[in-house]
Amino acid sequence: MKGLLKPLAFAFVIGSAVAAQADVIFNSFGTTTEFDAGTGWTVNSTQSMGLQFSVSFGTYTLSEIDVALFSIANDGSTKVNLCANNAGSPGTVLETLNVVAAPTGTKYFLNSVLHPTLTIGNYFLTLTPGNASAGSAWCQNGDGVQGPMIFSTNGGSTWGGFTNTYGAATVQGTLVPEPATFAVLGLGVLALVRRRRTAK
Repeated sequence: MKGLLKPLAFAFVIGSAVAAQADVIFNSFGTTTEFDAGTGWTVNSTQSMGLQFSVSFGTYTLSEIDVALFSIANDGSTKVNLCANNAGSPGTVLETLNVVAAPTGTKYFLNSVLHPTLTIGNYFLTLTPGNASAGSAWCQNGDGVQGPMIFSTNGGSTWGGFTNTYGAATVQGTLVPEPATFAVLGLGVLALVRRRRTAK
């Protein structure tokens, strides 16, 4: 049994490394991480903003959402919502991350608490005001990269679409290894055990 500890420990380390692999699922900052600190899409009591993104392969657990914002009214509190897809519009809110935007454009790194699972398909990132008097602006990316954006003027009951410069955001997730990955690791452990026994 003692001879198995090293191979098993090795397999555990390798398995943990595979399980902890982080990846950028979506990036609207453009080719750089820059953003326009003075121009953004208004988020307040009369307007919410958002965009759609896709998971093209694999299964992820949400680890982080990064957004660039600046305050335009009162405390600048903003809700950053990850939403499921509901027939092409934002549906069930999977997680809400809160941020209080500063008066100057700042990139905020928001760590997930709930770590919802994201599988292949479409999702929405929406920004809504943190309270009735708060206002912020979702900074546009610094490269001028354009894509489909969405907006709501009735608190998210309905959404409209347009194409313009993206609000700067990054969605990051941790890749969940497929069962086949663990099977391969298991075979590797067995091979190591057999090799050690043969060597004796």
